[in-house]
Amino acid sequence: MKRRSFLLSLAAGLAICLAGVGESRAGSASLASLLGNSITINNLTFTFISYTTSPVGALPSAADVTVNWPISQGGGVGIQFQAGWAALPGTVTDFLITYSVSAAAPIIKDVYMAGNPNVIGGTGSASVTETLFDMNGNPIDQIAVFSNKPGVTQLVDSAVFAPTNYVLVTKDILMFGGTGVPTLSFLTQTFSVIPEPTSMALLGIGLSGLFTFRRLRRRVVAA
Repeated sequence: MKRRSFLLSLAAGLAICLAGVGESRAGSASLASLLGNSITINNLTFTFISYTTSPVGALPSAADVTVNWPISQGGGVGIQFQAGWAALPGTVTDFLITYSVSAAAPIIKDVYMAGNPNVIGGTGSASVTETLFDMNGNPIDQIAVFSNKPGVTQLVDSAVFAPTNYVLVTKDILMFGGTGVPTLSFLTQTFSVIPEPTSMALLGIGLSGLFTFRRLRRRVVAA
């Protein structure tokens, strides 16, 4: 009876542990509907602050930008923006997305960004420069993806910084149309985190219990 109670307690504890480190429920929404609101992915909270265009009214609007989550890429978790950013030959368009990422403890330790900037049919450039700030407005780091001309591209960038519990993100999407058409259809953004001590302790207890169960089972079989 004691052994049965021990096994039931072990199973319950392990289930709680695994639930605590599980993935967030998948979702998708327009950026317009998310402005002023937040979503939580695992233990990270993404708060969407603003979306501006230059010239004013340039497309895509916030309603035309789709946000998908959760995204697992680059060793972290996060979100993906999808839209049809572009500029006609001889024109320039600029889009700025601002949002914050926060956590209860200083666990955010790096950032990863991927995109598909491209220039079709001539010269021009498509670039995304992302700057990260702390809660006091001080720059933490900067990463970028770009396509300045055929053969000169950078589709992925990342940075590692001191663990923090808050990051303000500004994405500057710049489309410069020379003789060609610059385009961008998606941006993936993920952050890696340091596991919280409580989660690690629960996981350790669960694993320890599994090893204990295996030893008990071997003894019963041997007997």
